[in-house]
Amino acid sequence: MPPSLYIPHGGMAGLEILGYECINNSILFGITRGISSISLSSSLVYESYHVNGHLKKASSHEYLQLSSNNKLLPVKHIEEGKEIYRVIELERGITAYEIRKEEEKWRLESESEWIYELPYEHLAQVNGRYTLNTGIPEIDIPKYDLGNNGPHYTGFTNKIISEKGDYQRFYIVNGYRQDMHPVWTFDKDHCLVSIDCKLGDDDFNIYNVENVEYNKDFGGDIYN
Repeated sequence: MPPSLYIPHGGMAGLEILGYECINNSILFGITRGISSISLSSSLVYESYHVNGHLKKASSHEYLQLSSNNKLLPVKHIEEGKEIYRVIELERGITAYEIRKEEEKWRLESESEWIYELPYEHLAQVNGRYTLNTGIPEIDIPKYDLGNNGPHYTGFTNKIISEKGDYQRFYIVNGYRQDMHPVWTFDKDHCLVSIDCKLGDDDFNIYNVENVEYNKDFGGDIYN
């Protein structure tokens, strides 16, 4: 069973499954990551990496758009000289076919806010929980207006972990880091270094670039 992505439904404390993050590690084809929506029965975000950790492809649902760093992010606005981030708003349809897609667009707008990859420095810790600035004066970070998401954040974040710029991507639910969910470590050039998770009390490694060796006979990388 792939890791489940939970959301606090409607901003309430009760959690429900939004979809799944499916990770595959193949000796021949490298690593793939896909986030699939249950309600839409379709892929929202997809990534693939060579065995050596270099990114091969990053894509999203046809109505969503990744940033220049291949992250799904809310839309940045400047209001009164300050940054404010809002949920993705998709254009409404004009033709009969487009109007029939309205329900799908509405669901995409609603579900995308739970799988953003926010910079770690855009989150505050209040009483031990990761919190968005939804208009809280004492929090000196950019303001977010994400509809149901907040003030306690649910989604992914990227945290810099070294002076070189290496960073980790991990998942947060309702303000709490999910230790059982896979943690992706990248170097400063966005190359994948490792994928780790916890199973009960044990640490489990899904992928580590140090286990990759160059195969001279085949002119490529092999995974040990």
